[in-house]
Amino acid sequence: MLDRIVLDGFVWQSTVYDKQGNIVDQWEEHNLIPNEGVAFLMRSPFGDAQPVSNFYCGIFKGNYLPTAASKATDIPNIGEVTSYQEVSRPLWNKVFDGSNTFSNSSNPAIFTFTEEQTINGYFLVSSDIKGSSNGILLSIARLSTPKTVSEELKVKTRLSYLSGTSL
Repeated sequence: MLDRIVLDGFVWQSTVYDKQGNIVDQWEEHNLIPNEGVAFLMRSPFGDAQPVSNFYCGIFKGNYLPTAASKATDIPNIGEVTSYQEVSRPLWNKVFDGSNTFSNSSNPAIFTFTEEQTINGYFLVSSDIKGSSNGILLSIARLSTPKTVSEELKVKTRLSYLSGTSL
């Protein structure tokens, strides 16, 4: 019998490709699950939160430092990048591994850029509308260093739970 489950949080893995499909850059970042996301994750299994069918990946370019108090209503202030070809924010097409992880590794979120952008971070929100401040902010991650992207960015995101009898 386990006496605790620990939320390991989200990990964001990114790969930038050029027009020929060559890898230009890769990196990995860990996130902050803001209070809004923690509350959703805690309340959902017990039916105390409205069900959310899907979450969507977004990227931002602003000099924004996420905090535990970050919310979806902050999105207009973080400088969301919206100049990519996809009509809406890409779906976090997650799959459960049957054990302890949800991931979109087999179907990453794709951003196809129309112009060069410098990005500073990612977020996961329950609204697919670019620039929208609606929904639940489940994850937000600031990059350790800004990244320049000009072609295609593929983003894999995973959320894991760790279980055990001690920390």
